[in-house]
Amino acid sequence: MIDLKEKLIKYLETNNLKYRDSGQKIQHCCLNPNHNEENPSAFTSFKEDNSYFTHCSSCGYHLSHEALIKF
Repeated sequence: MIDLKEKLIKYLETNNLKYRDSGQKIQHCCLNPNHNEENPSAFTSFKEDNSYFTHCSSCGYHLSHEALIKF
């Protein structure tokens, strides 16, 4: 979990995407390349049972655990 979380944070920082880390959840700007936004409307959930996923509340973009790892 920590490795994937660290990689996501590095990706967000490298791409100048705003984010806020609140432990088991990172709120961030959407990862969908077709959704440009300035305020975070997406989140990635890091649960202890390794059921990670990303979801954007604005555009509906969703990455499952497997898709997030490939991303």
